[in-house]
Amino acid sequence: MKTGNSSITQSESTEPPKRKLWQGVKATFAKAKTFVNNNGLISSFLATALWAFITLFFGAFGTVFEETVRESYEWQFGLIVCAFASFIVIVISVYYILAAMDRKSIRLDLGAALRRLESHNELGLVSIWGNESAEHIDQNYQEMREIIETVADRKLDLLFTTGYEAMSMDAEHETVPFKNLFSERNDGNPRKAVLHDLVQGLRGPVRVLLLNPLSKTAQDRGREVITDGPMYQQLIYRTVAFLELAKSKNRSLYLEFGFYSQKPVWNVVKNDTVTFVQPVSPQRTARLNTWLCFANNNFGITEGFNTLFEKKWEERTLEKLDSPEFRENVDRIKSEIEAKMK
Repeated sequence: MKTGNSSITQSESTEPPKRKLWQGVKATFAKAKTFVNNNGLISSFLATALWAFITLFFGAFGTVFEETVRESYEWQFGLIVCAFASFIVIVISVYYILAAMDRKSIRLDLGAALRRLESHNELGLVSIWGNESAEHIDQNYQEMREIIETVADRKLDLLFTTGYEAMSMDAEHETVPFKNLFSERNDGNPRKAVLHDLVQGLRGPVRVLLLNPLSKTAQDRGREVITDGPMYQQLIYRTVAFLELAKSKNRSLYLEFGFYSQKPVWNVVKNDTVTFVQPVSPQRTARLNTWLCFANNNFGITEGFNTLFEKKWEERTLEKLDSPEFRENVDRIKSEIEAKMK
C-alpha cells in the first residue's frame, strides 16, 4: 500500500506545469457546475444580474462615449452578444424557477399527506421520502441506516431488484467503465452504497432476496429501465459478489440470500420494529420512486409486506443457479473487488 501511494505522489509531482494548470481549470469548472446544480436558482439570479449590468453599461451608459465608438462594429457586436446572452440567462432562470417550484410542490404534497395522517394514523406511516437525485437517494438510505442501527442486533430482511445502489455500489472497487456508468457522481466524486458497511457489520441474521439474474424477468426489466438486459444482470451479479465476500470476511455474520423470478412490485427493507417499502414501477427505475416508512403494527400494512417477503423466501429454493454463466460472472467480479482492495 505504501509503495502504491508513494508512486502516485511521485507521478503527481513530475507532472508538466501545463497539465497541472489544465487539471486546475477542470476542477474549477467542476466545482462551478456542482454549485449551479445545487444552487440553480441563486446562480440564475446572479448571472441575470451580471448580464443586466453589462447590457445597461453598453446601452444606457453608452452615451458617454463618442458617437463614432457607439456606431462601431465592435460596439454593435457587444450589444448583440449581451442581448443574446441575456435571453439565454432568462430562459435558464425560468427553468430553474419552475424546477424549484415543482420540487417545493412535491415536498408540500408529502408534508400535507403526513399532517393529515397525524391525527388518524392507523397505518403506522412514519415518514415519506422522495427521491429526486443521487444525493437525495443517499440521504434517504443514510436515514434508513441510522434507524436500522438502533436495533442492529436484530434480524434484517431486504427485498430488492438488483440491490446495487442500496448495498453493493462502491466506486473505489469497480472498473472504470462500470464506474462511469453507475457509481460516479456528475462532479466526478465516487459514490458508495450507504448500506454497504451496515450489512457487513450487523449482528442479527440478515436475509436478502434479489431478482434472479438468469430469469427472463431480469432481462425484460433491464431492457425496460436501462435498455440493456446483460448490463442489468451485471448489477445483480455485483451484489451477489458483495454478499459472498461479506460472508467470507465476517464469519460471525449470519447472512443468507436467495432469488425470485416473479415480476418485481416492491422493494422492502424491514426488521422487527420498522418496515420501509418502495414501489417498483414498470418502464421506470425504482431508485427514483418514493420510500414509505411504517412502524410495524397489527393493522395489516406491515404484516402484508412481511407475508410477501416470507412467501418469496420460501420459494427461493426453486431458483436454480447452477449455470456456469452465473458462477463465472460472480467469481470474476469478486476477483476484481479483491484486486482493488489490495
